[in-house]
Amino acid sequence: MWTGRKARYCGGALTNRLAPAAQREPIEEQDGHHCAIIHTSSSDNQDQDQTEMGGTSEFCMMNWDHRLDVRPAFCATECSNTSQNNRVREERPHYGFKISSKRISSFPSVSTSASGCHETCTLRIKDLRQSDSAVYKFRFTTNQPGGEYTEDPGVTLSVTDLQVKVSFPDPTNPTGAELECHSMCGLAGDPPYIWFRNGQNVGQRIKYWAYIQSEGSYSCAVEGYEHLRSPLVYAPKTPSVTVSPSGEIEEGSSVTLSCSSDANPAAEYTWFKVNTDRSSRKMNQGPQLVFSYIVSSDSGQYLCEAQNTIGKRYVYNSIDVKYGPKHTFLSSSSSGEIEEGSSVTLSCSSDANPAAEYTWFKNNQPLLWGPSQRHTFPSVSPEDRGTYRCHAKNQYGLLSSNSIFMDVQYAPKTPSVTVSPSGEIEEGSSVTLSCSSEANPAATYTWFKDNQPLLWGPSQPHTFPSVRPEDRGAYRCHAENQYGQLSSNSIFMDVQYAPKTPSVTVRPSGEIEEGSRVTLSCSSDANPAAEYTWFKVDTDRSSRKMNQGPLLVFSYIVSSDSGQYRCEAQNTIGKRYVDNTIGVKYGPKHTFLSSSSSGEIEEGSSVTLSCSSDANPA
Repeated sequence: MWTGRKARYCGGALTNRLAPAAQREPIEEQDGHHCAIIHTSSSDNQDQDQTEMGGTSEFCMMNWDHRLDVRPAFCATECSNTSQNNRVREERPHYGFKISSKRISSFPSVSTSASGCHETCTLRIKDLRQSDSAVYKFRFTTNQPGGEYTEDPGVTLSVTDLQVKVSFPDPTNPTGAELECHSMCGLAGDPPYIWFRNGQNVGQRIKYWAYIQSEGSYSCAVEGYEHLRSPLVYAPKTPSVTVSPSGEIEEGSSVTLSCSSDANPAAEYTWFKVNTDRSSRKMNQGPQLVFSYIVSSDSGQYLCEAQNTIGKRYVYNSIDVKYGPKHTFLSSSSSGEIEEGSSVTLSCSSDANPAAEYTWFKNNQPLLWGPSQRHTFPSVSPEDRGTYRCHAKNQYGLLSSNSIFMDVQYAPKTPSVTVSPSGEIEEGSSVTLSCSSEANPAATYTWFKDNQPLLWGPSQPHTFPSVRPEDRGAYRCHAENQYGQLSSNSIFMDVQYAPKTPSVTVRPSGEIEEGSRVTLSCSSDANPAAEYTWFKVDTDRSSRKMNQGPLLVFSYIVSSDSGQYRCEAQNTIGKRYVDNTIGVKYGPKHTFLSSSSSGEIEEGSSVTLSCSSDANPA
């Protein structure tokens, strides 16, 4: 329908001719595409509106928008002016642009009359669309100065489709819909409408009642023009989701999920996150779900729901956020005491995506255990005792775990006894006996000397501040904890000391009679053993060596053997001696009588006669 210089097209055809030059007003060319259009009807009545139902609209030549393929064109004619009886060459006007399209075309036409040349340039639009709504103006130029003209204000063409309006008048019946065919063209009267469901004609009526189904589509058309149907109204098709940026999603990046669905009326979108129990929580209203800084907890399944008045559809989309290891933690299968021989498993866990590979360390030294998450000791040994930790690593990062001290407990191993200082032990020196045994927990010790327990208590080592000869002996220790007990080998502590004062024995005992066999024996307590030397002590206290050895033997003792004898005992530490006296008994020898007067003896003088003899006893 035309109103003044505005045209509203509701499926009809419009035709316009170029106005006489006298009616054209030159204007400045403006940005965009312009064309001057003069409205005339098919009977050349310029004030009459023309509306015809159809699929083609014809207009004067115009500038069109950028989506059309446009090329320069010229409309040129030669006409005879009969009033002047001569042939006149018309100026060659340039009519805008030639439009080349399967749907839109333009062409000139030429006619002559007694008054001169008349030219018409026509624009025809086939398969008219709502997007063809615009203001159309026609412009032409000649080769004369100032010969450029543009029609103003032009013709406004409004193209509208029939529209199906959907309402649900009964709130208790959410699927019972009233469909109404609506036109903005203001068609005269109430034209009958034909209704279509899923493309099938379902009858003629002004309004259509239906139980809406998500799979159904509905449209209408004016009776007689069933080929010009309204756009379909239908529920959203299954939505599609795009993730930007594409590829792997790394924690900390910005991620946008965009949901789209083919629907009429246009769908409204709602985003939900699906919980592990299949419940969901609303995240956002709108076609996009934006994570400005995505984190690992955003991983999961998301649901985009597209809904309009006809129905709704949804689609699931999963987000897998990649990130480096977090919360790396080392644990042990045994939380208490670990006894030698038991089975123990160390487990390293880390929150990472993709899953981390693991490196193991003992006492800060790497172990060749491979990248596995667990390591099992089938039979743990004391050598496995130590501090363990693990590293979790993937292409996004590395994180070390806490440390665990694996305290393997076991019975005492064979104890060993040591003496300090080592080497020779001299009487009076300080000596320490130590017992050691590898055990966990630490062992307690019991000491034995010559297989007899000593009351030294469980502590060790034991120290002799001043060792004595009586401390000499075989020592061993006994180590014990709650897992077992074991004794050491014995060690002999050899205390060395100088000879004690020797003692002498005489055989046979009793009186020594001349001519008998007599043996003197010397002995002394000494370590190392003493060596003995016999001396005879003269009256002037000098001495002469009699024999080397502990025995001094007189096979036939005589009186001259009587006297004082000394036994000397000596070793590397020192020496001692003892004196012993021998008295040989024998009968008188050398009996001799003597007189005090050696000459004549006169009567009355004093004379002493003396008898002497060597004898023991006297």
